[in-house]
Amino acid sequence: MGYTHYWYRPRTIGKPIWGEIARDVTKVLAEVDKTKPLAGHDGTGSMSLGRDEIVFNGREPEDYETFCLTRVCATRCRDDHDGRHFDFCKTAKRPYDLAVMAVLVVLKHHLKDAAVVYTDGENADWHPAMFLCQELLGYGRELTITDRRYLEPFVQESTVQAKDDIQAARQS
Repeated sequence: MGYTHYWYRPRTIGKPIWGEIARDVTKVLAEVDKTKPLAGHDGTGSMSLGRDEIVFNGREPEDYETFCLTRVCATRCRDDHDGRHFDFCKTAKRPYDLAVMAVLVVLKHHLKDAAVVYTDGENADWHPAMFLCQELLGYGRELTITDRRYLEPFVQESTVQAKDDIQAARQS
């Protein structure tokens, strides 16, 4: 399945908070890009640090899955029971993994308890991202990754839905 980071966040992030997130992410990604080259969604070109989106990947051949964070979730997606949007990014621990983790540190800092972050890794895997944010932004060391058991109801629900979808496809 691959090394993955997961998060829940509000479907809409207010413009003032998004502005703070975008400002901090721009600083962090500029620093990461100096040693771990970042690119656009397909591993080429430039990152997209637009007014309402943050999209990047590792530079080819170190790209894997695109990281995408938008101010407003426009697509139909799975939410948790609190109405938060669920998303994830598989990085396979490639060099841009540091950038993904650092952006999630920023997201968690600004959204506080409105964001929940999980990982296939351990808390210690996040130390470089936490310390990078601490050094550049003055926060980050306080982040604690939530226990993956919180994610189990979503995984179970997805598995049940997938089985239902397969059964429905077979019947049609």
